[in-house]
Amino acid sequence: MNKSIKLSLAAAMVAGMVSNANAKVNLEDAIKDVTLKGYVSYTMEKLTDNNGKDSEAQHDIDVRVQIDSKINDNYSLTVRVDEKNDDDKDKNPNDADSTTKDSSALQPEIDQVYMTYKEGGLKAKVGMQKVLASRLHDSINGDGFVVSNKLSNDLTVSGGYFYTTEKTDTDEVAGIDLSGKVSMLKYGLTYATVIDSDENNNDGTVGDNGAKILDLRVDAKISNALNLHVAHTNKSLDKSGEKDQKLTKLVASGKSGNIKYALGYAMAGKDGASVAIDGDSDASVNLVLDEVSTNDIQDGNAIYAMVGTKLTDNVSASLEYVTADGDAGSVKDANEMVLKLTNKITKKFKTFISYDTWETKDFSNTKTEKTEITLGAKYSF
Repeated sequence: MNKSIKLSLAAAMVAGMVSNANAKVNLEDAIKDVTLKGYVSYTMEKLTDNNGKDSEAQHDIDVRVQIDSKINDNYSLTVRVDEKNDDDKDKNPNDADSTTKDSSALQPEIDQVYMTYKEGGLKAKVGMQKVLASRLHDSINGDGFVVSNKLSNDLTVSGGYFYTTEKTDTDEVAGIDLSGKVSMLKYGLTYATVIDSDENNNDGTVGDNGAKILDLRVDAKISNALNLHVAHTNKSLDKSGEKDQKLTKLVASGKSGNIKYALGYAMAGKDGASVAIDGDSDASVNLVLDEVSTNDIQDGNAIYAMVGTKLTDNVSASLEYVTADGDAGSVKDANEMVLKLTNKITKKFKTFISYDTWETKDFSNTKTEKTEITLGAKYSF
């Protein structure tokens, strides 16, 4: 081997080592700017209906992983993978296709991918993400954008547009939100519109799902022992002959020592209280437990109560109760009670057991009663 070849090989080796070193530094920098969060949960459930029938071998496995990557001082990328087959509210013990029968066959899907831009008080998110006005829906994801501008420490304005194929087929959702703070009061105003997709279009929705929603809310933190929440939501439907849906809600909550508590009252409109973007969803705008919701009542009201306490440093217990009645619609009377015991073993890992019982009665006085016992564990990271 001549001298020039030896020098060429040595130069190549040095270049390779320098390249590998640079690659290692870049990889370390990349990992440094990536955060990972999510959870894994497992529940085993025993459901019994009023006929004494039950669904054996019910269990539910939920997995969610979110990756946030900082690109530079202004831009970041978020990718979220979620378990699709995790509907643990499908509680029909006589349905052979119920996902709660056996949801161990994991079906992970990428349900959120979006870019975020931040500059001062301005923030913009573009991509597949949670639709604007999240309190008005049950976690709908859509493709679109939302832009918010923090005009001051006490005032933020945001607006966005989305089209979604998740729960409103290919209908579009657009809206604007104004939120702020004055002294001990927090306030918010949201206006959202659902733009119906013609049923003759590919994947269009059958019928007219168009609607306009106005949501007003005020929160007051009087002290640690007393917080007040007042809200009114009105949903006007575009379909001819459909009546406005209205819901007014008042909730008082607080904490004293190791005891926390809440008491709420909701009044449903004469023609119903299905005010959420996606219709009969368990959105946070509702007064709801797992099975009884203000969605189910018409020209009526609901009362909610909760009390919880720490039994030890790691163990806590809570009792929730809701009762609802209506003068029209599908539900005449409904009641639900949930008793839950939670053991927070570490900051990231907890186990729990809950007892959930509910009954509903329609206007033909047909009563449905069900009871569910759940054992579960959840690890968050």
